[in-house]
Amino acid sequence: MIKIKHIVGILCTASLLLLPGCEAKEDEGEQTDAPEQESPKYGVVAFEQIDDAYTKTNAWKYEWKIELDPDQSRDNTFELFKRTEIISVHGHADIHPQIARQVLLEASDVEKYKGEQLKFQFRIGDEAPADDFSNYGQRLSGWSYGISIGNMGTSNFMLFPGTGIANIKINKEGTFVGSSLELVSFETEKEGVKYKNRVVLKKTPVSSKEESPRS
Repeated sequence: MIKIKHIVGILCTASLLLLPGCEAKEDEGEQTDAPEQESPKYGVVAFEQIDDAYTKTNAWKYEWKIELDPDQSRDNTFELFKRTEIISVHGHADIHPQIARQVLLEASDVEKYKGEQLKFQFRIGDEAPADDFSNYGQRLSGWSYGISIGNMGTSNFMLFPGTGIANIKINKEGTFVGSSLELVSFETEKEGVKYKNRVVLKKTPVSSKEESPRS
């Protein structure tokens, strides 16, 4: 009986297969912590700035990669827009409503991916604005932009008044502050009026009744 126990003990030590009655023991010197499971990404997960974009063809100046985890995409609606507001003026100035708030990505375009791990890209392509747009009774400047989400891609011009772009601030990483994730802001000036332009991804809880997506 003693010999049998001795043989079983040897088998337990030497074999990688655990026999009934054997207990696995790890060498304390070789113990490693199991890697923590990565939580779903949320917010700006990557940013790229191509400074020589305009010496190349089909290159974007700035590019953001954004991800929304399944819980966030299920429980909220999302909309990407450009907001323009007057920050300094001498005399009278106003902004057409469709320039004050220009929607770049509709909530309905995001809605179809509700409950999924959603990934999309937002790009801006102009080093300097093109000042040749006559819209809404005034001349406007524009940056070209592109969006890729799921199997959909779209591009157009993001319009704003004024030129002389200054105080560009880029959010290269991070997630929402309250209900807003601001990607970029910049200031422009036209005929003594200074404007601040912001590109914002806004989330609105599905059950929220106190906040409108247009706020």
